[in-house]
Amino acid sequence: MKYDFPTPEGTMFPSMTVVSIINVCDFACTHCFYPQYVKQRGYSRHNMETAVFRKIADEMGQYPGSILRFIAWGEPLLHPKMIEFTQYANQVAPCSPISLITNGYWLKPDISKALMMVGLDLIEVSIDAATPETYSRIRVSKYLDAFSRVEQNVKEMVCQRNELGLKTRITVSFIVRPTKESVDEYAIFEQRWGGVADEIIKRKLHTFKGTVPAIAFLPSPRQPCYGLWTRCNINPWGQMSVCYNDWENKNVLGDLIDPGVTIAGVWQGTALARLRANQQKKIFTGICKTCKDYNADAWNHPYEQVVDRCRNKGL
Repeated sequence: MKYDFPTPEGTMFPSMTVVSIINVCDFACTHCFYPQYVKQRGYSRHNMETAVFRKIADEMGQYPGSILRFIAWGEPLLHPKMIEFTQYANQVAPCSPISLITNGYWLKPDISKALMMVGLDLIEVSIDAATPETYSRIRVSKYLDAFSRVEQNVKEMVCQRNELGLKTRITVSFIVRPTKESVDEYAIFEQRWGGVADEIIKRKLHTFKGTVPAIAFLPSPRQPCYGLWTRCNINPWGQMSVCYNDWENKNVLGDLIDPGVTIAGVWQGTALARLRANQQKKIFTGICKTCKDYNADAWNHPYEQVVDRCRNKGL
């Protein structure tokens, strides 16, 4: 297999711009690094500023087709300007699909309707359970109604979308742990959501640099990281990092607060070029050296395929 940019356009600008707009969450999921992250020295709550996000969206408008993926080192819907950001991105980058991943608890009908109306193309609701018991054990929160509320929110969003004739693709996801119990529950999850959600996304458990326990075998020999040729990761402060796993901001490639720094400039820069060249030679350095989350299957089944199933945005 050739490990390189999937398209000629990808050499100029990432095929997916992953933007973490907030570092706050009201869940403490056992498969996430967030519960440990907030205990780190120096942690402080931060919402991405409007000027930073607008700079990102404005530049994306110059590169039609690059996917905007809203995530968070927490929960994106807790950002007070989530709807405003979606609307702005759709206005200035109309040919860029807009995607959001959320725990779904705050996806109330007024919020889901607003997001769809302003141009959200794809939403992924992380549920990871087929029963309230499993949900409360894995997706830990103070909300006793979390499981039922999230399910109801998703179903109401589907109904709204269909009634209003909107185009947003609504998906649910399940992280399958390397245990028989998890595999069996995923089968129940498929039965529960088949025919309701537009798609069920099956995910593998990530260890977040080995901090979250997992029982899994990594593929050998190791392949280069797909993300280096496709993903731009931007944290809530507007810093571009090598990897989404860089919660400590130790591998920052550029700061978009600086007027002279652009996504394209960093993407085409020497630092990333060096990392790509090294990994093609099976040399893994820095944050990549001890990575326990590399996904060999990403080269054959990237998340872009999920986004491609959204309705055309004029491309």
